[in-house]
Amino acid sequence: MKRALLTLLCLPMFGAVQAQFRVGPDAGILFSNYTGKQNGDNVPTKAIFGARIGATAEYGFGSGFAVQGSALYVANGYQLSNVIMTQKMTLNTLEVPVSLLWRSGEVGDDRFFVGAGPYVGWNIGGKVKETGNGVSESRKVNIGDTRGDDDARRTDYGFGAYLGYELSSGLFIRAHFQHGLTNLQPGGDADNTARSVNYGVSVGYMFGKVKRKE
Repeated sequence: MKRALLTLLCLPMFGAVQAQFRVGPDAGILFSNYTGKQNGDNVPTKAIFGARIGATAEYGFGSGFAVQGSALYVANGYQLSNVIMTQKMTLNTLEVPVSLLWRSGEVGDDRFFVGAGPYVGWNIGGKVKETGNGVSESRKVNIGDTRGDDDARRTDYGFGAYLGYELSSGLFIRAHFQHGLTNLQPGGDADNTARSVNYGVSVGYMFGKVKRKE
């Protein structure tokens, strides 16, 4: 009898913090760059315009916290210019970020959110365009670990942070910043490094909205 009474008393609380699963599309624009060194000297690379598109899923809790993961196609890279030539590398990357998010306010209301977490990415191809003396040449990016022959390593991982706003309808907009921890320069060492950095804005829509139970 006591157990049944306790269960009845707790039902409203369970309804208010009911876990929820949601999924939806996610797409946006970004500026990406590689930061690093060549023979110990900083390389003056420039950011290039890119994009990312995919899907996002989350498992949320009424307390405001949620675990969110995405599967994204990301177009990223960098540009390097000197007095002789300009080199632009565009990489195609499959990326899976996983984050812990916190939302302000109540379930069913418009809410701000912040989040952070790791990501892992796989470079699957791309293009290198080199321009000098009025001549432009393009070739495929070589993915691998051989210094002098390859352009970028296959696997990248790092850390990202997010800030956004979600409407009660499920529509959201968010800004992101991401910094790679992997040295992507094939055969690189402490004096020869390349790490990915990107930031941008995306919009999306989460299906499966769950309203707060009274």
